[in-house]
Amino acid sequence: MKNLTVYSFLFLCVNAFGQNNAMINAGTPIIDGEIDKVYDMSNVLTKSLQQPQKLECPPSVVPGPPLNNIATFGLAWDFTNLYVAVKVIDASVVQGDNIELFLSLTNSRTDKCPLNWPAKYEPDDIQLLFDAKSPIVIKSPQDPQGVYAALTNSSFKKTSNGYIMELQLAWEYLEFYSDPKGDFREGRLIGFDVKNVDYDTPGTKLSEAHWNQCCFDRAWTETKNFGTATFKGITSTRDVQEVVSSLDIFPNPAKSDKITVKLTSVSSEWVEISLLNTVSKKLYSSNINLLPGANKFEFDTKELPNGVYIVLVSNGRSNKSQKFIISN
Repeated sequence: MKNLTVYSFLFLCVNAFGQNNAMINAGTPIIDGEIDKVYDMSNVLTKSLQQPQKLECPPSVVPGPPLNNIATFGLAWDFTNLYVAVKVIDASVVQGDNIELFLSLTNSRTDKCPLNWPAKYEPDDIQLLFDAKSPIVIKSPQDPQGVYAALTNSSFKKTSNGYIMELQLAWEYLEFYSDPKGDFREGRLIGFDVKNVDYDTPGTKLSEAHWNQCCFDRAWTETKNFGTATFKGITSTRDVQEVVSSLDIFPNPAKSDKITVKLTSVSSEWVEISLLNTVSKKLYSSNINLLPGANKFEFDTKELPNGVYIVLVSNGRSNKSQKFIISN
């Protein structure tokens, strides 16, 4: 039996739209079960909720049992992926323990009470469930060939007092770009929530810890009580051509094991630098904060066959590119 108890009854459902907010920091962490410094892990899951016995409108608070875990999470982003790190203090990690993520990529709110309640998910709303012992997507109402494929990398690491789960979710499969305002500008909000389900023994659930849900556990079907997550890191809404005045690659043609990319920037700017082949397949990418003036970066090319390649610089709003040739 677990002996770590965190009491969590002292909250009120006064305002269903009262929201926690987490920062999504710009950066590309290593998915290895360690907490990279890019993550702000100050977001704590403090609310214990359960399913209501009957549907009411407006809903009443349905508190759950005392929490047995302490769960915190942090978020990061680059132009390819959303990264989520969850750290759980759990005296007994067993089958059934899991992490659930809830996203509303346009931060829309389904609040149809009382005319058509309960509300339902809209096309940009996503639920993902990850088993703690094997972080694969095991539950989602979306297209299996879409959202199920979003998890492109993950790591689970057992610690002395619990576990760390790290998830890499591709924006492409989350259909983030389908939003006409789908850029990564500073201050942009998405709807976001997290739940940690804790079992004592397989099949015996102890508690469910929520980050922002207000009254009872209905994040799986409506979004009005999601929290928010705010993009942080991009400081300009200008096109990248206005920021990067020159892009040079040398040697070109490349006859060694590496190339050097030189960028001249007129101001500080977060960009993604990618190496692509001629069919636009991304071979390498990194999220980098350009400094005013000259910036130099190296790409390892020794494993690449002869041919034409592209260096692409993007700030989420526009691109700048330059071709180069490998001829060994």
